[in-house]
Amino acid sequence: MTAEILVVPKDGKGHLFPCLQLCNHLTSRNYHITLILESDLTSSIPSSLLHSPLFKLTILSSSSTPAPFPTRHTLQGLEALLAQLHPDPTRPVFAVIDHIMSKTQEVFWKFGIPTVVFITSGAAWAAIQHAVWVVRPGDMKPGEARALPGLPENMVVTYSDLQQRRTWIPSPPPHKKPSQSGGMKPPRGPPLPGEPAPWVEEVKSSSAILINTCDDLERPFLNYISDLIGKPVWGVGPLLPEQYWQSFESLLNDPEIRPKRESNYTGRGHPMARFQATWLRCLRVIR
Repeated sequence: MTAEILVVPKDGKGHLFPCLQLCNHLTSRNYHITLILESDLTSSIPSSLLHSPLFKLTILSSSSTPAPFPTRHTLQGLEALLAQLHPDPTRPVFAVIDHIMSKTQEVFWKFGIPTVVFITSGAAWAAIQHAVWVVRPGDMKPGEARALPGLPENMVVTYSDLQQRRTWIPSPPPHKKPSQSGGMKPPRGPPLPGEPAPWVEEVKSSSAILINTCDDLERPFLNYISDLIGKPVWGVGPLLPEQYWQSFESLLNDPEIRPKRESNYTGRGHPMARFQATWLRCLRVIR
């Protein structure tokens, strides 16, 4: 029987769309895919994927409003789903989990299902987050710059980089106070420069890391992350819609743009071929 892979994205579009493209690539290689969503976002899933005999959609909640982080209801629903699969000897090979959904790893561990964390934001984003924290920039002065150890020599953090503010998270209404009852905390957003990178904790229990990036473009950052966590890290992108690759191929084959010039993106060099090679290595490591 063809191997089954579970995919658990974050419901936000910037996280969901790369996961959908990942599902497309995997079904095209005859993997059975179960996409597990916290809320009903069926309208965001391409019909070609929904109608694939290798694709299955599971929705844990009837709500159409995504939660910032996995809720208790989500974790309970996931555990109930996996309990139904558990007696089946052909259990899923592993689960691909968006790093924001890392809390769900605890549920997969109960059923002996390995996990692979998927970072949708690129390798430079993750590496720089951690490297800035390493240099402890809290005492930097105006005009000062510090090199980021382990990254290319021309990469530095400056005092002005530390002045960023989270303008995208609205302040709570003045009559509402933060909950003191131990419930789920409100969304905090990405760390400010100099704060610990949360993804480092999120990937500790995973078997490997997948990052939505081009391996050739971000290899120094992929190496940095792999050296830091001591696990395989692979670039599996760019995970872009099929329409992009169709236009990409037409440009490469246009004789007016590339006359008598062999494409660098044919055969083994094509992004899709590299994706297949990367995925085969991932399967070997996890198994």
